[in-house]
Amino acid sequence: QCKGILIYGRRRVKPGLLDVFKQTFSAHVAAVVAADSRVKAFFAFPDCNDSTAFYHVFMSTGCTVVGNDVLTGDELPALYSSTPECPDVLEVYGGWAQEVPGGAASSVRYRYHASLAGFIKSDGAGEAGPPMFGFTRRFVQPGQLDKLASNFQRVCDLWHERTPGILCATVSRSEDDPPNMVHDLRIFANKNAYDQHVDKSNEALTTAMHAWFECYDRSVPFEGELFIGRSTDEEGLHSSSIKTSTTARPQMAMYYFGPDMLGAVPDMTRSA
Repeated sequence: QCKGILIYGRRRVKPGLLDVFKQTFSAHVAAVVAADSRVKAFFAFPDCNDSTAFYHVFMSTGCTVVGNDVLTGDELPALYSSTPECPDVLEVYGGWAQEVPGGAASSVRYRYHASLAGFIKSDGAGEAGPPMFGFTRRFVQPGQLDKLASNFQRVCDLWHERTPGILCATVSRSEDDPPNMVHDLRIFANKNAYDQHVDKSNEALTTAMHAWFECYDRSVPFEGELFIGRSTDEEGLHSSSIKTSTTARPQMAMYYFGPDMLGAVPDMTRSA
C-alpha cells in the first residue's frame, strides 16, 4: 500500500535569479516543514549538468492531496523559467487522490502515476538517517509488464516483512511514459537498510529477486538519480544488485546531502 504522496522532477530557474531562488526556496521549505510534521522530505539539488536546473523532491505521508501553496507558495513561481508552452514536468507517485491545481495555463505539467506494485510506508521505522532516495527509469521486456508487477510484489512483500528500514519500494507508470518503461523508486532509512535489501543467504528473497529482474530488458541501461549521505559507501550503487555481469551499466547521477542542497536533510522519523 502506498501511503502519502511523493513528487519528483526537474525545474528550471531563470538564470539571473539563482541566488534569489535559493534563498526563497530555502525559506519556503523551512516554513512548510515547520507547519506540517507529515512532510518528511522537501529539498532540491542543482543538476550536475545544468546549474540553472534543480531536481525537486517532496514527500508527505498521511495525506492524499497537495496544493501549490505547499509546493511553491506565492513567490517561487515567478523565479522558474518554465512557461505553459514549455512546462517543467513533475512526477506524482504514491497514494494521491486529487490532481494538483493547474490547468492549461500552468507552467508545470504533473504526470500522475498508477502504482503497479510495491509500498510507501507512513513512517521512518524509527531508524536514524541519513536516508537514501533513488529515482530510476527502467525498460521492461515487451509483454512482461504484468509479470514484472506480480514478481516485484512478491519481493516487496518480503522486504516489508523482514526489513523495516526499506521505506519505499514501488514500480509505476504514467500515461505519458514510453512503451515498456517503468519508474522504479526506493527509499531506505539509511545505508544499513540498503545493505539488507539483498541477502543471498535468504533463498526465498534471492529467488524472488531473480524472477523479478528477469522481466527487465537488461540490454538497456537504467538511468536515474540517487540522493544519499556523503559518507555512504558507493560500492554497489553503480551496478545491478542481482545481475551484475549481464546488465548494462546504469547511468546514475549521485547527489549528496550537504552544502550543495537546498532545504534540510530529510528526517523520515518525524511524527505526525
